[in-house]
Amino acid sequence: MIYRKLISLLAISFVAACNAPPRDYWGVEPIRATVNGDVFDVRRMGEAAVAVRVNTAYRPRLSAVAPQARKAIEIATGCLIVGPVTGDPVIIHATIECK
Repeated sequence: MIYRKLISLLAISFVAACNAPPRDYWGVEPIRATVNGDVFDVRRMGEAAVAVRVNTAYRPRLSAVAPQARKAIEIATGCLIVGPVTGDPVIIHATIECK
């Protein structure tokens, strides 16, 4: 019985953390953007932005997700990305320049 409750609690915790932003972005309201079937929650703080991919994909690589994440950040913020994006296939960071 205890084992079953522990498994349930772990499963709920895992699902709840799926689209959680990095700690620096807690409290920042996301803007949802969809690009070529990939769905991102984009958050901006000054000249930095983060895109959290919220759709499921089987073993995606950053190189496959990065172009969609770049476009999602530009759409959601209205700014241009300067330099490369970094991160992993779920959380992608970018430096932005707004005019």
